[in-house]
Amino acid sequence: MWCHEHYNLEHGADIVSFSKKMLAGGIYHKKDLAPKQGARIFNTWVGEPSKLVLLEAVLQTIARDNLLARVTEVGDQMFKGLEDLSAKYPGVLANTRGKGTFCAVDCDTAERRDKIV
Repeated sequence: MWCHEHYNLEHGADIVSFSKKMLAGGIYHKKDLAPKQGARIFNTWVGEPSKLVLLEAVLQTIARDNLLARVTEVGDQMFKGLEDLSAKYPGVLANTRGKGTFCAVDCDTAERRDKIV
């Protein structure tokens, strides 16, 4: 579910935050990193109990529709396409990177980047 899980970290991530795309917002962290005072981390998306209903629906949809596998498949295709373009235009595109559909490539100039985007 979370990007850091791709890396098989021995002890997991110290802190993970998520927000509006999950229709809720929050953080989870290792116990020793908990704030000394409760509710020290709060905003409009964190701490609203009704948002948990929305979050549960999002998580159920992700599981039911096998969206993680789909994102991995589409992301692999996109990453390969970006690598192919970088190989075809080495003076223009470089540094292909990413996981899932969260991918990026660097352009040789800001002007070219702006035209592409």
